Amino acid sequence: NGNYFKDMNGRNHHYYYFRPQLNVAYFIDKSSELTLNYEVNTLNPTISQLSFNPYYKDIDYLYAGNPNLRPQNSHAISLSYFKGFRKFIINPEVSYTYGKSQIAPVFSTKGGVINETIGNLKWMQYYKASLFMQWMPFANNLLRLRLYSEVMHTRNSYMGHEWDHTGYTIAPSVYLNYKKWSAEIFYQTETKMLSGQMLTTRPSMAKVEVSYHPIPTMTIGLGIRYPFYDSWKQTQKTYGTNVISTSNVERIKNNANMVYVNFIYNLPFGKPSKTPKQKITNTDKDSGIFNRL
Repeated sequence: NGNYFKDMNGRNHHYYYFRPQLNVAYFIDKSSELTLNYEVNTLNPTISQLSFNPYYKDIDYLYAGNPNLRPQNSHAISLSYFKGFRKFIINPEVSYTYGKSQIAPVFSTKGGVINETIGNLKWMQYYKASLFMQWMPFANNLLRLRLYSEVMHTRNSYMGHEWDHTGYTIAPSVYLNYKKWSAEIFYQTETKMLSGQMLTTRPSMAKVEVSYHPIPTMTIGLGIRYPFYDSWKQTQKTYGTNVISTSNVERIKNNANMVYVNFIYNLPFGKPSKTPKQKITNTDKDSGIFNRL
């Protein structure tokens, strides 16, 4: 891929990158497999990050973009195992990501003024272990119980300093299906993620949806997101630096207890296709001879 654009200062930026991916799967038996995945990803700086455009947040607190930013490259490798039983599914996964020149917020001091900008870290390491489980205790997909959990550990290095953080996420969910009715209950705990010298706390998530299918092509649904919440809230605070201590809270009250209605109707059109009849079948009746019909 290639990118070219010009920033507010008239500087030209050319970015070319190569993103290979390798995916290898080994089928242990009919109900289990082992998958190895490796990929390279690149994140380009945005025009706003590249634009110097300094301004004072406070009398001694200056923010400015960084015209010298370089693209961020990361190498990710993961190993996943899947096992399916008659009523139970289990899927653990471990992954490791190494990033060079990660784009992240950083802080420094000069002339008694605190400087906040976007910089390229020396390196970033991200470890994650996750587990997905699903249990279907009844036939006909009447009830599905799911649980997803993960633990992640982040390490950063910048200007001779290193800092790390460990976080986790737990997300249980319930799915019900009965005749023409279906329902979903979902909850996810709040998550703390580290990027550079900024720790972001993403709010917990909850929703309840009920759907009715009067005909196969129509769905009518009613749902609520963030029930029993005062507001949607996300927090960012400085981490791993003694230069400054800040905590910013973003709050959206209209998202709490948000009720919504879904209406879906699929319009069938075009000429219906017919599946061709199978003319040849191979069977083996313990004789070692294939009968062709």
